[in-house]
Amino acid sequence: MEFRENKLRKVEWKGDHRDELYAHRACDSVLGLRCSVHIIEGIVGRDGTAFHHGKDILANLILVGMNPIHVDAVAAYLMGHNTQRIPYLQVAHARGLGSNNPEDIQVYLIYDGSVERCTDLSEIGRVPLGVYHRGDTSKYVFF
Repeated sequence: MEFRENKLRKVEWKGDHRDELYAHRACDSVLGLRCSVHIIEGIVGRDGTAFHHGKDILANLILVGMNPIHVDAVAAYLMGHNTQRIPYLQVAHARGLGSNNPEDIQVYLIYDGSVERCTDLSEIGRVPLGVYHRGDTSKYVFF
């Protein structure tokens, strides 16, 4: 995926236009959010399409953050994806909505009432959850 500057949109996508359209609409939705806290409940994760195809996997994670892009980037990383290859996170980063690099995001761990800064995301452990690209069960991918 490749970007180049565009005065009207800030970024121009060179790739599948459906991905670009979705990414920009998702970022527009983020701009309209007025939430203080963003939560992803990941006690049980699901790979595949997340609906009709795939399997449940125990992840035991709950992510909470102030920036929805950062929460999504950390979640995608923990799911085994390269966050810099996910179209929505690429566009969000290019539009200045947040970092798509989990190493740039301050992450804290909460265990038994204590809060500690996570200096190495590998401490958390990754739970690989691939997806079927556009619902095509022959294309099980990780970004």
